[in-house]
Amino acid sequence: MSNRRRRQEQLTTHKRAWYRRRPPVVAGDAASWMKRRLPRPTVAVLVAILLVAGGTATGLAVGLSGSSYNPVSYRIVYRVEDGTQTPHEITTQILDVRRPLYAALLTRSGPPPGGDLTSGSVEQGGYTQISSSEGAIKAQQLQPDIATAPGADLRLEPALDLAVAAGQLQRSGTSHVLGRACTEYKSYDPLDSSNWKLPAPDGDVTSCVDAQGHLLSDVWLIHDKLVRSRTAVSFVTNPKPLPNPLAGVTVSNASSPLGITSAPLSDKVSFTTAIPAPPSGWRRVGARLVGYSDPSTGSLTSIGRNLLYSNGDDVISVREQRTLGQPLDAPTGPSVTVGSWGAGHWSLTPQGVTLTVSLDDNAQLKVIGTVTRDELLHFARTIAKAAPAPSPSPTASP
Repeated sequence: MSNRRRRQEQLTTHKRAWYRRRPPVVAGDAASWMKRRLPRPTVAVLVAILLVAGGTATGLAVGLSGSSYNPVSYRIVYRVEDGTQTPHEITTQILDVRRPLYAALLTRSGPPPGGDLTSGSVEQGGYTQISSSEGAIKAQQLQPDIATAPGADLRLEPALDLAVAAGQLQRSGTSHVLGRACTEYKSYDPLDSSNWKLPAPDGDVTSCVDAQGHLLSDVWLIHDKLVRSRTAVSFVTNPKPLPNPLAGVTVSNASSPLGITSAPLSDKVSFTTAIPAPPSGWRRVGARLVGYSDPSTGSLTSIGRNLLYSNGDDVISVREQRTLGQPLDAPTGPSVTVGSWGAGHWSLTPQGVTLTVSLDDNAQLKVIGTVTRDELLHFARTIAKAAPAPSPSPTASP
């Protein structure tokens, strides 16, 4: 596939993240599948995960720390021009966010305010993809809740300056969109593509981002020809909720029963790290056990625990993952000492900054946040090792 064709296929605003690349396991089917295919010790661990989904295991309650939890909501409407069509096609894109757990990204036909819904996604616990065929709207649940926020709610501000310093992006000036001051950045692909590198003749994007990390506009060129432009035509804070885009739409499950299984957190599965207490003013808003399977073979590849914290605006996700056999690739990127855990490594995404710590060859800890790098590091250093599991009581002789 040519570079031009590859980029034309990136015209959606939000690329699926690494945890969206496999379809989900449906809990009821997966339990019987695991009993047939997996070794008994592994079955015990994953059946514990699946039983929690039915409410048979103890979920850990969400705790509240501090009193400054203050949910934030906003809505941005974009005018989108597709330069790959002749004549250029004009559509409307709506990013509707109620932090920390709801983000809808909707595309409608025609210029703003837009006509019929044609595609999009809704994240509210799970991830639902919307598409249309001959005017009929379809929706598919691609994954269960695995603490994915902020999702389509781009949080560019924490990572942009770091990316400029690392030589991944260029800062090119300032501008205004809708009266909001924004800083211009130049990149090879759109900033929400997760592929941050310097512009070139076959990929040159100029984006304008405000001080809160909102994308207000971008213009994408390949060999000086327009691929796409997006410009915010409306920005509203604390808007009235939109009608539910899934109202009256049948939402189907992903066709394959293999991939990701998720369930509420249980104390029946142990991990290397202890569950961190939320910082003052934050609360825990998500806690999940996750199992990952290889769709091509049906074999279980890893298990994990995902915790999500929020102060109503920012989010921090703490993820521990352990593979069942295949070693994990060693983390790369700039390093920093993370207390007793040793070296951690930074990486940058459109959703914030990530700190990865290798626990051993088969386990990693990831701390992902929309806060500053220093704030994320401070929180990561508070994560302690889990207490050792108690030894079984001796059995009396008959």
